[in-house]
Amino acid sequence: IIENGGGRLEIVSSPPGNDFYGSDKSPDYPEVSVVNIRPKDPVVISVVVSPKVSIVERGDTHKFSAVVEGLNGPAQEVTWSVTGASDEKTKIDKDGLLYISPDESETSLTVTAKALTDPAKFAEVYVTIPAVIGTGILGVKISPSSLVAKKGENYQLDATVLSSKNSDDTAVSWSVQGGGANTSISPNGLLSVAKDEEASTVTIIATSQADTGVAGELPVMVTPNEVKVMFLANQPEASVPGNNGKEYFANGREAAIEVIKDWVGYIDSQGNGIYLFGCTAKDDSPQNEGYEKHRQLGRRRADAVREILITEFNVDPRKIVTVGLGYDNPWHKDNGINNLFWNEDAAKENRKTYVLPIGDAVADHLASQNS
Repeated sequence: IIENGGGRLEIVSSPPGNDFYGSDKSPDYPEVSVVNIRPKDPVVISVVVSPKVSIVERGDTHKFSAVVEGLNGPAQEVTWSVTGASDEKTKIDKDGLLYISPDESETSLTVTAKALTDPAKFAEVYVTIPAVIGTGILGVKISPSSLVAKKGENYQLDATVLSSKNSDDTAVSWSVQGGGANTSISPNGLLSVAKDEEASTVTIIATSQADTGVAGELPVMVTPNEVKVMFLANQPEASVPGNNGKEYFANGREAAIEVIKDWVGYIDSQGNGIYLFGCTAKDDSPQNEGYEKHRQLGRRRADAVREILITEFNVDPRKIVTVGLGYDNPWHKDNGINNLFWNEDAAKENRKTYVLPIGDAVADHLASQNS
């Protein structure tokens, strides 16, 4: 507002978005007109959504944002919607967070943001969902990853279906190849090795039911229930770090020599040599936690036997291979948990060294898995 040369005030500009209405003479200055100014109503011109291009994987989320453009400060609230989805679990929330269902079969969707105060003004963006090649089943993993089974025993196996879809297609079909008629596996993965099984190796197969072209295999070594056991080994405290100098024999070295001498003839008769497999109880106290520490203890236990065979009985050291199995071995008995259901009798049975001939299928398999 400026004063013109005639002594009147003249409006030459005003704040954006205002209307002028009415005019009155000022009571004090009749020659001056008073102009009333009022704000205009907000006007929505457009809605802008970002990002404009999105690629979202099944099972993932993606955040969108919207700006309402216009005059006089339009409200920024929008309503979100998604169209084109095949699965009702694919949805977008009030804050613009889009979720793609793992089971979504479509490969493209449309996300829309409408101005809350003027729904006729909206913006759309397109979402691409990468196509799944085939069923999305990548593989089947069987656990345990290795197994040496005894004749006449049962073993529970599990299978995990690996999928790029994060789907619920986890079912598998179990089968056995290479075994006798009486060795079988149940629909739930319970393997039963027949007492009369003659094969030294059988193969367990878990096939995805969603894609029968994808399967996992587990070779299983079969061993008799009775395996030559050398002797009970050490006292529990021998496994404590710093006490490696302790004897590794429950009744001392001299008593161990008396036991070992009965095996010297057998060892000498094995033309290819022997394995000494050192085993342990499963001790999860802090100083022994971790399978590798148990395996190292088993190896030291077998090395102690090897030292006696060489120094006391002149057995050719080239004929003796020591292997530490720890508690992961086919002869292990559940000895409980420290301070909770601990079974010392079972623990003593697990502290053993086993002797098997080199060239035996079971022995070679155990050695290759723990070398």
